Amino acid sequence: MSIFTKEELELLLIKTTQENEELREDNQKLLLLVADATDRIKKANDMAEDYQRMFNELFDVIKTQYDAEFTVEDIPKHLS
Repeated sequence: MSIFTKEELELLLIKTTQENEELREDNQKLLLLVADATDRIKKANDMAEDYQRMFNELFDVIKTQYDAEFTVEDIPKHLS
């Protein structure tokens, strides 16, 4: 085991403190990225739910007002 001088310990403490601050800053940046990604995922999920709800409503309108025998298979596969 090596014995450090007071000066060596002070330099190590300064370096460690600087590295700790850099890691703290990196963690803050990563936290912002995670928060943004989480928000985007939530918005994408909300959008998917909205589209599913709209599809279901349109499907119900078609079945109740136009064609009770209508199925999803009646929708053309490749609409332009």
